[in-house]
Amino acid sequence: MTTEWEIPHRVKEQQFYIPPAPRPDTPCLDLAPGANQFGMKDFTEKLGYTYTVANSDPKENGVLKEDLCNLSFKDGAFGLVMCSHVLDRVESPMTACQQLFRVLDSEGLCILSLPCSFTGETRRVDHSKGRGFTWQFGYRQVQEMITQPGFHIGLEVVRPAAIATNYLAILHKGLPRELFVGALSFAAKLQERREKAAGIR
Repeated sequence: MTTEWEIPHRVKEQQFYIPPAPRPDTPCLDLAPGANQFGMKDFTEKLGYTYTVANSDPKENGVLKEDLCNLSFKDGAFGLVMCSHVLDRVESPMTACQQLFRVLDSEGLCILSLPCSFTGETRRVDHSKGRGFTWQFGYRQVQEMITQPGFHIGLEVVRPAAIATNYLAILHKGLPRELFVGALSFAAKLQERREKAAGIR
């Protein structure tokens, strides 16, 4: 079970790696439980993105109903795709990863976060009392799931959490290394300026 503290912390961790939009109004897709969860809409729009949020069971206005294993968007529709702790709740995580790859444009970034065990194997856990299921991912299978569609792993971040280790990866379709490193470097400097302005540093 994810603690209440971990959810906003996880979202802020995602935000650290989001670079400014390469072009004004670059489309951004957030596969998340709610609209503007923890200010993600406001955050990305300030960086120049046009924000779209979707999930399989929307309960708020402004959230599109989408099947992650069969997204309705065109190929290459988004310059930024964020998928935080959603793959562990879909029927076929591999198919979902293929869909993330398909809707990301050739110069885009995908920020993927999920629970991961570095010693165990991937297994499906069926919960009692009709609460559905979740996947518990093994690290080796996560690597296969990410790279099979064609993603390149630009950066991996691992952080211990209450139950399973939180695994975050910045994925791309084969950006030249200097462009990828430049984008993340700019994002890191931007985050440092924000923290200094907020009196955190």
